[in-house]
Amino acid sequence: NDRRSSWLSKDALSRHLLVWQRENPDLCASQAAEEELSFYQAEGCATMDQVVATVAELLLCIQGTDNEARKRAEYALEELKKTRPDQLVRGELHVIQAENFDMSVRSTAAVILRPQLGRSHASLWEPLQPATKEYVKSKLIECLQQTREPALLKHLCCMVSSLATTVLDQGIDRWNEVLQFLMKWSTSPDERQRTSAVTIFAQLTQHLEDKLEPYYPQLIGIFTAGLTDSCVDVRIAALTGTST
Repeated sequence: NDRRSSWLSKDALSRHLLVWQRENPDLCASQAAEEELSFYQAEGCATMDQVVATVAELLLCIQGTDNEARKRAEYALEELKKTRPDQLVRGELHVIQAENFDMSVRSTAAVILRPQLGRSHASLWEPLQPATKEYVKSKLIECLQQTREPALLKHLCCMVSSLATTVLDQGIDRWNEVLQFLMKWSTSPDERQRTSAVTIFAQLTQHLEDKLEPYYPQLIGIFTAGLTDSCVDVRIAALTGTST
């Protein structure tokens, strides 16, 4: 019973695993996948594919109308937070990135993951292993680059902002890569990228005013340029940034 509540039934697991492997052959063969597999094997638990399949199945149950199934799924997620936080966070990120999953499932994964990476009582960040923390930081930037669906991209921007607030508060050098990445995006010809960058910077200035002081000249330039941007979403984000 404990195993079923943690990893679902073998039939459900196998079904999602086969679909995921069939539709993501390149990802399965990538170096990243090999590193993931090594991580899971070292932990003595399920493989990456199994975790992704399980997380997706749980999210589907949470969205369903069956109250009992939803309660079981919520309980299983809570158990995974307590017993396997590293695997859960990695699995949620994979679901967010996997285009073969329904957008509602990917968005739900993003909504659930955001507080887990922030500074709320639901945060899982501090207990995560160093390797998982580096993986999350890298994967979030990768997800930003690949995502084009507006609603999911908005969730990702909030997630990056939440995590950056947590990490950068301990020192700018803890995740300087994200600042450099966002500065590059702030001048991109792609309005989606400009909007994302200015939005995240506007959110960060609300929480990290002192930490970001060395970057004030660049940020002022970004927000000033954003106020006259051709994209209305960039102008709104820039206005928010100048108001903090």
